[in-house]
Amino acid sequence: MERSSIPAPALLLVGAEVTLGEATILPAVDLRLEQGEVLALMGPSGSGKTTLLDCVVGLRTPTAGSVEVLGAGYGSMSSRERACLRRRSIGIIEQNPRLLPELDVAENVALVLVFDGMPRRRALALAREALTVVGLDGAGALRPENLSGGEAQRAALARALLSDRIELLVADEPTAALDEENVRLMTELIVGTARDRDISVLLATHDTTVAERCDRIQRMRQADDRSRASWA
Repeated sequence: MERSSIPAPALLLVGAEVTLGEATILPAVDLRLEQGEVLALMGPSGSGKTTLLDCVVGLRTPTAGSVEVLGAGYGSMSSRERACLRRRSIGIIEQNPRLLPELDVAENVALVLVFDGMPRRRALALAREALTVVGLDGAGALRPENLSGGEAQRAALARALLSDRIELLVADEPTAALDEENVRLMTELIVGTARDRDISVLLATHDTTVAERCDRIQRMRQADDRSRASWA
């Protein structure tokens, strides 16, 4: 029998659900993200988008169901193994860029590579190259407080995608605090980088203009709705 030539998905959730006592934080969700696909995750506040993303990056374990990321099933992995996968292969962007104020912008971006054992000088050189790619050439020596909101988010994107081993980008409302022009710029950077590097993207957003730039939309339902998330 011939093996299937269909590649494994970058991400597969089957009936993933999170409860806390009697409360359902994340209703059962089925989700499939193909390699190189950009998927928008939409839904009202309280529908469990952030909880789902926490499950995807291995920070939370579902009460029921399964999560498989880049071919690895979280159910059989220790927290240390999940952390290793997250550090090696998953880029993360949050609504708050979380840049450390005591470091300059290049140092913030380079930190992930320094923690991974790369010499500081080499990591900083790569960080400055990444900042140039996102339109922040020359901003590396600035402190985060000197960046605008849009610039800070672009620095966070450079940090998330700095390693050439990143295969999955998980973004939680990365444009929520930005003005219209910066929303457009940030969205184009995320989608464009994903296309150029064949990176899979799961992006939670309330913004329909952002979602429409993605390949596909999955809509979440309120936590008290027991039906599963729908596809669009």
